[in-house]
Amino acid sequence: MMAVGMTRKGYSCGVLDADITGPSIPKTFGVHGQLEGCEEGILPARSEGGVQMISINLVLPHEDDPVIYRGPIIAETVKQFCLTLYGTTWTSCLSICLPERDVPLTVFQSLPVDGIIVVTSPQDLVSMIVGKAVKMAKMMNIPVLGIVENYSYLACPGLVRLSIDRCTATYV
Repeated sequence: MMAVGMTRKGYSCGVLDADITGPSIPKTFGVHGQLEGCEEGILPARSEGGVQMISINLVLPHEDDPVIYRGPIIAETVKQFCLTLYGTTWTSCLSICLPERDVPLTVFQSLPVDGIIVVTSPQDLVSMIVGKAVKMAKMMNIPVLGIVENYSYLACPGLVRLSIDRCTATYV
């Protein structure tokens, strides 16, 4: 959504979907099909609103095909995406969708990163994982520019609460 907002303000924005085994950016933007290439490398796909993107999902023969890569191949794929982007002028602002695991380290070592914006949600487990990501960024001298907390004020009508010990369900 940050890339959408920046594009609406007139910036040329792109999103690198670095979540190789769980790519979601093209589906989020309603983009389907295959990436195309040229002498300079991979040409990013473009959403209807003008946001450019690169994702493994736009390289697969079918968008619902699983990506069954081990860590070293995932890291190499991310590096190749980063090499394609580094030094190109296709975007003035690049957002990188990072999963947890070791992909952030690959990106931090492959691209000049100005800073990160951490996206979290209000669950204890997520807080622990995000805390580790923030510590890693600080250890690598990557500034944390902000934190976005999704679902922090979300009230779900009709939400089902389960009580495992009583085997009952109540609607809120």
